[in-house]
Amino acid sequence: MSIAPGPLPQLREFSTDSDANNEYYKFILVFTRHGGDVKVGYMTVDPKKTTTILPKLNYVTWPKLRNLTDFTPVVLKNQLYILGGKEKKANGRRKKEVLKFDPTSNKWADSAPLRRKRWNFAACTFDGKIYIAGGEIPQGTCATDASETYEPFINEWLDEDPIPKIRRNHCLLPWRDKVVLVGGSTGKHFKPRQTNSIWVLEKKWPSGFQADPKYVWSELESQETLLPLVQDNLLCTIHRDVLYIFRDPTKVNFLPKVPSQSNPSDASLLEQRSKRPRLEDTSESLSHKQISPDTLTPGDQCTERLKSGKFSQTTRRAKDLHLSCECISLQQPRTGAGVITLGHRIYLIGGHRPDNPDHCVLDVEYYHTKSRKWFKAFSLGDRSLTDVKCCVLKVPVSNTDFKGQSGALYYRWPLW
Repeated sequence: MSIAPGPLPQLREFSTDSDANNEYYKFILVFTRHGGDVKVGYMTVDPKKTTTILPKLNYVTWPKLRNLTDFTPVVLKNQLYILGGKEKKANGRRKKEVLKFDPTSNKWADSAPLRRKRWNFAACTFDGKIYIAGGEIPQGTCATDASETYEPFINEWLDEDPIPKIRRNHCLLPWRDKVVLVGGSTGKHFKPRQTNSIWVLEKKWPSGFQADPKYVWSELESQETLLPLVQDNLLCTIHRDVLYIFRDPTKVNFLPKVPSQSNPSDASLLEQRSKRPRLEDTSESLSHKQISPDTLTPGDQCTERLKSGKFSQTTRRAKDLHLSCECISLQQPRTGAGVITLGHRIYLIGGHRPDNPDHCVLDVEYYHTKSRKWFKAFSLGDRSLTDVKCCVLKVPVSNTDFKGQSGALYYRWPLW
């Protein structure tokens, strides 16, 4: 008598990016930006508990990354792109080459190069493209305001309007159909100047018969005291219309407005701000309207749905969506860490202490946005992860260079 096989345990994910019959693991890739190493660390996201990272750091060897530093990794349509950078050695050659890795075929390929050499810049996926801005350029070792986008359909980089001011070591965060630029510094690398501006890039449709949209930068209001003083490689992310900025509670909290020499009132304003108490939550600085019975009219469709319990009072109308901001004190002061969001958990991976660039923070911690508390996930054993960039990549089971982990092993037998 034959017995029909039962369903497979759900230890793996199914990807919707390509063939649905292929099984995939989701990995957190951990790149060391200053090491120039060929080994790249990765950790498995638990397929059964998709907000949990399994506590084991494995490595994959990619010779293409030998001696490459200060590059920026980004994932577009489950393809890994390694952008720009420079050689590790002193006066190393600056690069504008782009490498593309396909996890399905497990092969590297050369993609269209950047329009200019740059490093220490920021990148994100936006509107089905890769958008990069700022960074350092060879001319005068100075920061730049140049930006460009990668169009995957034609395999070409296109120049875009420059960002409002030059930036290096900043962050670009996708937010709905917009891009948020936060943190970073200006000036030359040996004499950086911090900045407290937060800019938003959004698509504007011009009036008339012109069909092509235009991308326009605008500055967020009421954010002169939002950013911490130390902003190079700022730890931040956007989750559910909230910009989370993680700061060191032992340092000066916020960068005040720079007073003008010719305006004495600015100096007095600076003195007043220096005496203000520490800000634990700045979500009120940026207005955002929430749905509640007081803000809805009788008979309104949203009101009826709210009364019926189909969504909570924190749900917002599309037209009322605004970006709020919260500054969170770090449990362990660190900078240069990788930031990954899985559900309501915001993970901080690696990094170093602000006062000691060689002291790696081994603990992987996550901030739970619902409970508003910090939790320790596990500890890493690699002390070289002092300045890292992280990204999420789905890799098929057939790719034997990656070793997917089963969460059941860790829950039943603690092997770490």
